[in-house]
Amino acid sequence: MARPKYIQTRTSVTLIGAMLCAGGCSLEDVASADANADTDTGNSTLSSGTGDDGGDVTGLTADTAGDDWTEGTGPGWDTDTDPTDADQEGTCNLDCGQGGYCDESNDVPTCVCDPGFASTGLDCVPCETIADGTLPGIVPAVRAAFEFSINGDVPPQSPYDFGRLELRNQATGDAVPLGRTNDDGASLLVVPGKYDVLYRLVEGGEALPTNEGVVLETLAIYEAAGTYAIDIPYAHYTGRISVNGEANVSNVYNFGRLWLVNPSTGDRVSLGDTRATQFSVNVVPGRYEIRYEVRENDGLVPANRSGLIQEIDIVSDTEQDIDVPMATYTGEITIDGTAVESPYEWGTLELRDIATGDVFPFAQTNDAAFSVNLIPGDYEVRYTSQEGGDAAPINRGAAVGLVSINEDTEGAIDLHTAQVSGAFTLAGETPPGSTADDGVVMLQGETGGTALLGNTHDAAYSARVLVGAYEVVYAQETASLNMPGNTHAVLTKAEVVSDDSLSIDIPVVEVTGTLTIDGDEAPNSPYDDGRLYLRNAETRDSVLLGNTRLGTYAARIVPGTYDVVYENEFSDTLLPLNRGAIVRSGVQINPDQSTLDINIPVSVLSGEVEIDGSIPSLDEGLGQLFLVDQASGDEIFIGHTGATAFTRPLTDGVYMVQYRGVAAEGASLGTSLPANSKASFACIEVVSE
Repeated sequence: MARPKYIQTRTSVTLIGAMLCAGGCSLEDVASADANADTDTGNSTLSSGTGDDGGDVTGLTADTAGDDWTEGTGPGWDTDTDPTDADQEGTCNLDCGQGGYCDESNDVPTCVCDPGFASTGLDCVPCETIADGTLPGIVPAVRAAFEFSINGDVPPQSPYDFGRLELRNQATGDAVPLGRTNDDGASLLVVPGKYDVLYRLVEGGEALPTNEGVVLETLAIYEAAGTYAIDIPYAHYTGRISVNGEANVSNVYNFGRLWLVNPSTGDRVSLGDTRATQFSVNVVPGRYEIRYEVRENDGLVPANRSGLIQEIDIVSDTEQDIDVPMATYTGEITIDGTAVESPYEWGTLELRDIATGDVFPFAQTNDAAFSVNLIPGDYEVRYTSQEGGDAAPINRGAAVGLVSINEDTEGAIDLHTAQVSGAFTLAGETPPGSTADDGVVMLQGETGGTALLGNTHDAAYSARVLVGAYEVVYAQETASLNMPGNTHAVLTKAEVVSDDSLSIDIPVVEVTGTLTIDGDEAPNSPYDDGRLYLRNAETRDSVLLGNTRLGTYAARIVPGTYDVVYENEFSDTLLPLNRGAIVRSGVQINPDQSTLDINIPVSVLSGEVEIDGSIPSLDEGLGQLFLVDQASGDEIFIGHTGATAFTRPLTDGVYMVQYRGVAAEGASLGTSLPANSKASFACIEVVSE
């Protein structure tokens, strides 16, 4: 996904309760900007709306509705583009076959598959429908050989200058260690499939690239086809270092480190720190960002922890001087136009670098003023309450504005707040006054952050919050009899623009029903038991309904749309093994739909775990078979090569079949067992009869 680009042409921005004035503002400037903003902090009244889940805002208009690897650059990205174009990102070019397409929306190229197929990350495999019966437990395997070279030559054989190579599927986490560059190569058993080839330096760097985890290429290994040649190319990258146009301004109290970084995968190369006069490293050719990381700062270097300096495309030996640009951002901090310097009323301010996501603190509101050195760029300002709540808002992690720093900039930060207060009610009635039957209500900002209003047992609240748009959220703490059991129920929306009342009602429906297993009564035993939940797929709100062994349930729930989720608690023979299976989707809970009978379908699959073409040795280890639920990510152990057979009950669903090798103590995999740690090789759709 391309990084968002923020182009600032105005000198001030008002966003979610703050005023940022680049170049300085008077109070008249603030008032003028507020008068023309969408959110008027002076004259508007509090407005809100209710969503489909119900909720009432009193007196207001409501709208009802192996080794640790850092992964690196590599194939899947077309780097034949102009590196000077900051908006240019890689082109997704994975070959996903006929069952899908390449997608880069999550920054790492991944295969997205059509219905009837499932993704291994680097490929799409067809899904086979299976009911009660035999689960094919044969793990495919091929023996593959690998030879290593460095820039086309024999790698150094020194124990002081070597790296490690690995096959990796970044989507599944599967890894196959190939060994060290000073080995003679590798020959081992692997599960057929597509793999990225990863390299990282372990020792030295004189004759090897210094990358910490770079993808060299993608290999398709489907048949035993001789030897795969893996070459590790590198180029020399050298230059001088300066900070804001001056060399050696850094000292032991003021310095930072420079890195080459691939933001899609996390691969990086250290270029040294700003106290040095120059750098010289070997790197695998590719596209990188040059980033700066502060190490010590007494006011002479930028405060960024991961600041973007520029992008660079290294194709061959390259000489380039790197200057760390710096601009000073200064200003006053006020709350509703007034400096609040009390040690009992304050919060911290942070900057989030829009280009890199780097977040770092730069000021406290009770300092009344700030001065910070930054790498020029666009930043989001965030606020988190630390003490108080009378003058300083109680919000935590709230985005309060955007600021563009291109040169030394003076700008004021004014936090706009409002006092909101009101009653908590439960379905229009006073909630229980007991801490043993209790919940909390909070405001959740549409741009991030939360403001905890209070506990329902108090029946009322009063709080100072940042002005802005919010969702009103309820979460149970000790709900036992009357309060809903939801963990994160969105009740309504509210826009806070000035002091006003905001009374919040928590709607509730008592839902009852029966729980059955494949149409029959569930075992009435604590040793064969499961749990049923309602879960909102969008908010992750969930409600515990009850245990299968009881046969029935009754639960108090905030109205809304939920999925029904089953979780095995103890049983390994009578109940499905799933620990997060979605057994029904899109269930509407409202006063007209308060009965919900739930049946958990079951299919019993059996078989043996075998390795195609190999007789597994227990001295080498075990080959384990798992099913990974494609809807929930639930991982279910099926069996292993050390057992004669398996019989496993499961719920309906689409599952990826996955092999995991576990080496015996002192042994290594790859001889009679594939060396993979998490290889997805087939897809099945389980359908109960």
